[in-house]
Amino acid sequence: ASCSGHIRDPLVGNIIPAGLMDPVASKFLQYYPNPTSTGLVSNYTVTGPVQVSYDRGSGRIDHNISEKQRIGFRVSQEHEFKTGGLTAYGPNDPGDTGYLIGENRWDYGMNYVNTINPSTVLTVTGGWNRWNEDSAPYGAGFKDSSVGLPSFLDGISPWFPQVEISGTSGLGCCARSYNPREVRTAAADLTMIRKSHNLTAGFQFISFSSPDVDENDPIFSFGTGMTQGPDPTAANPQTGWGFASFLLGTGNGGKPGTSVPGFNLNAGITQNASSMTLDQWYGAYLQDDWKVSRKLTLNLGIRYDYQAAPTDRFNRYSWFDFTDPNPISTAVGFNVPGHLIYEGGGNGNRRGVWIPQSTNFAPRLGMAYKLTDKLVWRAGFGMFYTRSAQINKLDMYGYSPFTPWVSSVDGITPLNTLSNPFPNGLTAETGRSQGALTQVGQSVDAWEGSRPTPYVEQWTGGLQYQITPNTLIEATYLGNHGVKMIFSDLPLNQLNPKYMSMGDNLLTPVANPFYSAVVANNLQSECGLNQPTVPQGQLLLPYPQFCGVYDEQTPAGFSTYNALELTFTHRWSQGLQFVASFTASKFIDNEEGVESWAYPNSGTTLNYYNLAADKSLEGSDIPKSLVLNYIYQLPLGRGKHFGRDMSGLLNAVVGGWQVSGISTFKDGFPLAMSASNNTGTGSSGQRPELVGNPHISNPTIQEWFNTAAFA
Repeated sequence: ASCSGHIRDPLVGNIIPAGLMDPVASKFLQYYPNPTSTGLVSNYTVTGPVQVSYDRGSGRIDHNISEKQRIGFRVSQEHEFKTGGLTAYGPNDPGDTGYLIGENRWDYGMNYVNTINPSTVLTVTGGWNRWNEDSAPYGAGFKDSSVGLPSFLDGISPWFPQVEISGTSGLGCCARSYNPREVRTAAADLTMIRKSHNLTAGFQFISFSSPDVDENDPIFSFGTGMTQGPDPTAANPQTGWGFASFLLGTGNGGKPGTSVPGFNLNAGITQNASSMTLDQWYGAYLQDDWKVSRKLTLNLGIRYDYQAAPTDRFNRYSWFDFTDPNPISTAVGFNVPGHLIYEGGGNGNRRGVWIPQSTNFAPRLGMAYKLTDKLVWRAGFGMFYTRSAQINKLDMYGYSPFTPWVSSVDGITPLNTLSNPFPNGLTAETGRSQGALTQVGQSVDAWEGSRPTPYVEQWTGGLQYQITPNTLIEATYLGNHGVKMIFSDLPLNQLNPKYMSMGDNLLTPVANPFYSAVVANNLQSECGLNQPTVPQGQLLLPYPQFCGVYDEQTPAGFSTYNALELTFTHRWSQGLQFVASFTASKFIDNEEGVESWAYPNSGTTLNYYNLAADKSLEGSDIPKSLVLNYIYQLPLGRGKHFGRDMSGLLNAVVGGWQVSGISTFKDGFPLAMSASNNTGTGSSGQRPELVGNPHISNPTIQEWFNTAAFA
């Protein structure tokens, strides 16, 4: 019998010999504090304040120009200083993970109101807001060469490096970041009453500019993959330790497309260029609230929205053409699709990153019908366009060169260890001189050249019944359908599952057809495309000239929300006000968007080739909710049921008391299960199989659900 594969032998006694210790890792150890308790895990505990201090001030001036016209101005400022996170290692330790934040805000506004006649009112508003956010770590002035890292890092990164270790607290925090954001707004609204019609029309303009200054700081990441075994291609939670990988200097930097997963695309260093992003939105609406009869009222309206594509002041942004052949095709002798195209710069190129949708008309319809003197029926439908994308800064490929730390090409064999992470030096700034070859050999965040605008359809219908003059009950159905909702990103360079049957043959080194062209054009690579051989799986990717292609904020998702709301309202009478609201609902989608970070393990795309498989409960789904809101005036005091003739002094002490509160009873959020991603396909993640019943009869803090139900 014969077999093929990989076997990793364990270290004798699970002890790393001194000769295998990475010299840079050894010097990093001095920046860890001494443990506060014995044991191998959870052996350091520290407490302390998270400091916040701020000064706020505001002012307002209102002036009546005439009986019909008035104008007002307001201004507010806030100066805030705080610490970001706990100072865990001490402010004198440059390896501390804490940082300092300064936030200053200025807000100015104006409003003008003109009562043209008793039935016509014009309102004009304008505003300007500036928010300066400045954050800096404790490790300022650190020289990377002092721990044995390349001396050329000293000149571009005056901060302690970020050392990220799976399962263990890391070192360093971040580089300094300065983001002075500005928002300018203008709006005009006209209201007219004409007999049974209440007409409103308006216009809105929003301009958002975001200069971003991000300084440079190398990132070194260490996972369990390089110390896991015995088969390094198979996830084994019983073996592997991020700190052991760190001591060996064998990180998880780079992006092996078809091998052991879990690699960090951000490992390395980016020489950041400062950006100047501009986003602009325009909106206009027309609304008619029409009282058709004593029983029927209609709400008829339409809104138009236009969202201009983001631009950079110096035309350094780019978009991705997914189908046009890359110019490297000529050198390799076969067509490979996909390349970047820069905005602006003449030659007929547009300035915006994408072509925005210009047909964003959104109707709104509503009605209220009085069935009887005590029963009202209400219904409505509306479309609402949301943001095309949520961005502050896009990648500036060619202007912010990224030098990856390629610690392994196949995820099994170490290549560049921590002691020599960048043997070829740093990637040089090329601007747009490389044209469509820009970012070949590396990963690319790809923005589609034409984007539809996401929108939400909402509909509702319900009945309201008046039991007594002060008591109402309501039953309402609410539906919501999200269309073209945005994913965080989609891994377009994922290996097609049909190749999974090749198994370890995907790791077999084969001749690299891109090698000569990559080297001749001085291109870097994080997945070995600058090496004579590459894993066979790399050449089977949809875009083999790239390590990864991530379709950013793809407008291809959906969501559905259905709810039944029951409400009991008792308005203030006889010293009591009470509102009880019960909601039974279900929220389903196949994406979490850019807010997926708020719901751990729920934002990954399992299989780009089958997005329907990602349909599940949304991370914020709450099946049942009961909220009680109450105010009760105690019947105690002068003129009350108890103490009707109470003296003034005693009434001042015990009379006039109220009891109020809000009681909330809700189901919890769904749990998202994750698993070590050992698919080797370049997908965003993997989920475990359900092999049993996750529910247990007597849940405890230690085991809230049956952990053996997943494998």
